Amino acid sequence: MKFRNQIVRFALMITAVMFTFSCTEDDKKEVTRLDSAGAYFTANAGKYSILTDALRKTGLLATLTGAGSYTIFAPSNTAFTAAGFTSVGINALNPLVPADIIAIANLRVILQNHVLSPGTRAADLLAGGYFRTFAFFRNNAPLAPTTATPLLTSGSQMSIFINQIGTNVLINGGATNGGATVTKADIDLSNGILHEVDAIIMLPTIVNHIVANPNLSTLLAVATSTAAPFGDQTAVRNILTGATNLSARTVICPTNMAFTNATTGTGFLTGAAVTPANVTRVLQYHILPPGNRLATFFAEGFVVNTSTTPVQTFTTLRAGALGFRIQDNGTAPNNISRFLINDIQGVNGVLHIVDKVLQPTL
Repeated sequence: MKFRNQIVRFALMITAVMFTFSCTEDDKKEVTRLDSAGAYFTANAGKYSILTDALRKTGLLATLTGAGSYTIFAPSNTAFTAAGFTSVGINALNPLVPADIIAIANLRVILQNHVLSPGTRAADLLAGGYFRTFAFFRNNAPLAPTTATPLLTSGSQMSIFINQIGTNVLINGGATNGGATVTKADIDLSNGILHEVDAIIMLPTIVNHIVANPNLSTLLAVATSTAAPFGDQTAVRNILTGATNLSARTVICPTNMAFTNATTGTGFLTGAAVTPANVTRVLQYHILPPGNRLATFFAEGFVVNTSTTPVQTFTTLRAGALGFRIQDNGTAPNNISRFLINDIQGVNGVLHIVDKVLQPTL
């Protein structure tokens, strides 16, 4: 009995010593404090001094220094310089000068286009595809105003597309398409996650969005065609490239598989139907008259005008378990397409991705 009590006491002593040692070691460990985004940029001025100056000039530095959860794509000084921005030029902007007010507002919305919420790691960004930035679609004229709040915005946030090609994580298709490539991912901050990028992420146009998404490459090829079999589609390209925030366009975008189904087998755009005029009519049937039409615009049974000449229409359907759909001028039951992704917002219009090429009357 005495021997057993000694063993118990010895075990308790060992436990106490180990616990004390463990606590002592833990006490010696220093907790690494994470910088906020604003503090990180300031501490790394050699790389981010122009970004810091731009954030300060537009009033965004305080926001990114405070509490929150942000995903931030951070362009370096080299990226800013390549885009024509310098600290000297930014710091010289005077918020009391009408011509500079618009420049500051434009700079602010570009910077907002580099920020998402919440803080998200690169792997999760790739899984998501499309995201909304803090930049908004602007629906007034880009003229120098006389007030400090010159740019009216709608409730539609700008969209950003993230995917991976090879080993590169691309934002809006990379720098050649007005986007950027991630050069260093997943830098932890106290208020989010930072990803270093190699270029300024400009506000994407309708065409930028189409170019960025590989699943819209057939649409891009058809719309940019200049020869057989689809003919010269300059008229369609002019509609897309001529769109502005004041004359925004809404574009229905069929996927690559949708085009494959339409142009092979029993698809409606095969054989003798493939003429330049018919292809133009099909493409124009996917572009609405001027207006930034979000999904909420398309009610059940809503008859929508398109850009064909003469004007042809399609009908949107929302009721029932099948979800948001379009009924075109084809023959039932092959005249229904389903919306896959809605409200991809660009600076001059909005896109909706569907699973079928819409069929007008040819």
